[in-house]
Amino acid sequence: MLDLFLKFKIIYYFYTLLVMKIYRKIYVFKLVYILFFFGSSIKSLSQSTRTFTPYHMAENSKERIEKIRLDFKKASENSGYTDTSSIGFFKRNILQLSNAIITSDTNHFVYRNDKITNYLNTVLKKIIAGNNQLNKTDFKIYTAQTNEVNAANYSQGVLFVNLGIIYRCNNEDQLAFVICHEMSHDYMDHVIKGIKKRNEIYNSSTLEKEMSQLSKEKFNRYKRFEEVSKKYLAKYQNTSREYELQADSLGLAFLKNTGYEQTAAYNQLLILDSCDKFYFTTKIPFTKIFNFDDLKFDEEWLKDEEQTDWGNNVNSLNIPDSLKSHPDAKIRADKLLHSIKVQKTAMGVLKNDFGEFKKLALYEGLEKYINEGMYCLSLYNSLQLLNETPGQPYLILNSVRCLIEMSFFKQHHLSSQIIDIPDKNFPLSYNELLNFINNINDKMALNLAEQLLKKHKDIFSIVDPLYGYLESLMELKKQTSSKNNIIAETYSKKYADTYYLNELKKRINLIHD
Repeated sequence: MLDLFLKFKIIYYFYTLLVMKIYRKIYVFKLVYILFFFGSSIKSLSQSTRTFTPYHMAENSKERIEKIRLDFKKASENSGYTDTSSIGFFKRNILQLSNAIITSDTNHFVYRNDKITNYLNTVLKKIIAGNNQLNKTDFKIYTAQTNEVNAANYSQGVLFVNLGIIYRCNNEDQLAFVICHEMSHDYMDHVIKGIKKRNEIYNSSTLEKEMSQLSKEKFNRYKRFEEVSKKYLAKYQNTSREYELQADSLGLAFLKNTGYEQTAAYNQLLILDSCDKFYFTTKIPFTKIFNFDDLKFDEEWLKDEEQTDWGNNVNSLNIPDSLKSHPDAKIRADKLLHSIKVQKTAMGVLKNDFGEFKKLALYEGLEKYINEGMYCLSLYNSLQLLNETPGQPYLILNSVRCLIEMSFFKQHHLSSQIIDIPDKNFPLSYNELLNFINNINDKMALNLAEQLLKKHKDIFSIVDPLYGYLESLMELKKQTSSKNNIIAETYSKKYADTYYLNELKKRINLIHD
């Protein structure tokens, strides 16, 4: 039974490279790496960032979801295999992809009809208009609600573009290349070919032979399993890296045909090369933001009581190049460079105001950080953006929200769940924010939130559900537990917003627990 067990672990590992990739992009965790090392939002089209409200009311379209289900079911039945094992393997992988996409859609991890996605669709249509061969595919583009700098194709015309990669782009041309790249994967059937490649590896006679040998060994079985895993993973990743280079090349052709600047492809890949770095590194003017008539900012809050190296060392997560699914972005960029010709005159593709959509993606990213319990990053980016655009209502409200939420967790001795510790791998500006958060107690966090809200009270709308939610939170902090349900009932009567009502109930449950 040992050989079957080990073989199952290897195929499960390969399986996660594709199917679980979608969850990694949505939830922003490195599931593939964990398995290896341990087992081996806008309400209307007229909305701007000035009047921003997070997109919470995503619709579910039964017709769209059923269309995805049928497209993937049809694909699963056309593997070209004749043996039962391969047919079953192929069908399972395709249907699991389908289920993952539908789950993402129905649970609103991705959006389809918000302003950002509508914008992505305009870019998509421009690309199709410039490349007739793409007309045969019914492309479906989603905005994935994650700050991870990535995008993905899942075959059958399904494209995910993450918030993180949208706001990392500097212009529409760069974003267009991201979409062209993913459309190229779809056009060349890379997902389907990747599944078949893994099936080829899984059912290879050499793997069978090595598993048989492993089952007979008495010592160091798991070390040998790790060696075998690395070898067969490298075989698959070699193919995966080649697919990326192919998608870069064809994506550049699609970009050129559409009329976008070709140099955007090179510059976009350079951006990917630095995607693991913080988006903001500027020093936050804490005194300017948090100095009030009734409460003066204390510079002591920014001091680190003891110099530490606590936290994750990013170098410990380095993966050998042979085990990477993508070549390094700098290598990809250099390979494209010789194919790029500087355009003396642009072909004149009509472009939208990208800066506005970039800001919208950043603002949606703030909300996503909160959904993931990453209040420190949400507050950090809020304050950075607030420094760039002082007086922006949503940024102030989100900063207030982060402080109040942190106050709750501090009060109930749960701050370690949501508050990071300064780390040498973080920029100085983020470490300074962490010092600030760690040095204030729950009462001071609430006091600062109240003062910030009071200072800018004239710019808020009292009918804003987020504003009402924050007032309810502050009342919740001050009242006895017997009145908690009354606070929730009052909010539900005043605001027709189930999202913040549910968030309010979560805080009530935190108090009760």
